[in-house]
Amino acid sequence: MIINTNPVAIDIHRRLKINRDNNSKSLEKLSSGMSINRAGDDAAGLAISEKMRGQIRGLNQASRNTQDGISLIQTAEGSLNEIHAILQRMRELVIEGSNDTLTDEDRELIQQEVVHMKHGIDDIAHNTEFNTIKLLNGSLEDINSRSTKPLTLEWDVEIESPKYITSITKTSDGGVIVAGASDDSSHHIENQRSSWMAKINSDGIVEWEKFPPKDGEYNVVYDIKETSNGDFILSTRSSHNYNFPIVYKLDNKGDIKGKSRLTGMFEKFLTNVIETNEGNFVFTGSHFGGRHDISIVVMDNELNVLEIKEVKTPNEQDRWDVHDIRQTHDGGYIIAGLLQTDNGQLGMVIKLDENFQIQWSSFVEDENFKSIIEDKDGNFIVLGKKIFILLMPMEMEVMLLILKLNFYLRAILINKIILMK
Repeated sequence: MIINTNPVAIDIHRRLKINRDNNSKSLEKLSSGMSINRAGDDAAGLAISEKMRGQIRGLNQASRNTQDGISLIQTAEGSLNEIHAILQRMRELVIEGSNDTLTDEDRELIQQEVVHMKHGIDDIAHNTEFNTIKLLNGSLEDINSRSTKPLTLEWDVEIESPKYITSITKTSDGGVIVAGASDDSSHHIENQRSSWMAKINSDGIVEWEKFPPKDGEYNVVYDIKETSNGDFILSTRSSHNYNFPIVYKLDNKGDIKGKSRLTGMFEKFLTNVIETNEGNFVFTGSHFGGRHDISIVVMDNELNVLEIKEVKTPNEQDRWDVHDIRQTHDGGYIIAGLLQTDNGQLGMVIKLDENFQIQWSSFVEDENFKSIIEDKDGNFIVLGKKIFILLMPMEMEVMLLILKLNFYLRAILINKIILMK
């Protein structure tokens, strides 16, 4: 039997196959541009490269998500720019209407244009959308609850014993002052409530806690503010047997520097205090019993009473609730709050001159205004259940424009107005 073999040919065939496979891999690397195309090329390198590939694709998608978010904001901002342009035109028309050379028919035509512009603002607010998502109609109120970014609690402060907190204000060193009463017991239980306040620094550490001596059966702090010289001014009220306001001045350690008992203001609250440009203090509040007029008290830096004024309600059965007061650029004052009547509640804004005489007032049904700021043009942004912009036309009745914006975009409008200052 004869066996025919050719070892040389077999070896050549093996080498040709190896070369062919190597050429194939080289062509694959050249055509794909990647040095690793399969695990056999470099298993460890492939694992590292796939991990990096996943990170890169995730970053690319995050970038596209950010661009979508920017597009949404730009869409909203474009609509807000249009609203701003309409408001500017409306203000221009209102000032034009103050021209005494115009007739009543001319003013009626101006009013018709103003009404149409208001409808235009409503249309923009209701119809502005991005990818079918309404942006300005209030439907994004819960956008924060849908956020996947967790909230970070920087610090948590625990204060011994129950406290009834009525006021909180930021201090110049980055901390806060909280104030109120020692507990939330009934007003008519003797020795169950006293004024209380605590200073918390920027690290969340309670620096001091104070209980000013009670003046009567109970006391409660209604408002506290830091003064320009680093002291604190606060308004309290005595027990129900006396029912008159008491004003304290504290140093930066919470120790009493001065005290004023306003015994002549029986059954009146002073719930808000501001420091004026002249260095005096203006307190505002309302009456506890009977007719609820607005009480205004002006005191100097030594807590001497300079002036006491009252702003009467439209009707005796009505009641004012003052929530905020600011000094305006013209030296007057603007007050925001609530007017309660037999027919319901009204959000109210009252403009006072430097002598605390009413210049104008404006009311909105079913509202409760909590805060107010002034822009560089003398307009007012009032914060309540919605955002309200009060335009202040010259020598004409105040015109109220209501913007029903969702919470997510309120900061855009507020920042835009503030940047205009």
